Amino acid sequence: DDWVKMYKDVPSRQGKVLVPDRLQVKTTEDETQVTEPQALQQEISRLCSEVECGRAFIRPSGTENAVRVYAEAATAEAANL
Repeated sequence: DDWVKMYKDVPSRQGKVLVPDRLQVKTTEDETQVTEPQALQQEISRLCSEVECGRAFIRPSGTENAVRVYAEAATAEAANL
């Protein structure tokens, strides 16, 4: 019951971005922050701060040269940024 009261469903988007070498992207163990390259996490944080309820995570694919992207925001339009 308490969790249901705290949870707010917001629009989200999932996708993938092809990269030359997925091994260049490193994340924390829980995959909530990019540790390398640092500029990538800075850009993710900047974009998230510009939209209401903005949150995003990326992680390298385990099978192809791509990163998986998850983003959410208060509106579908903002989640698509």
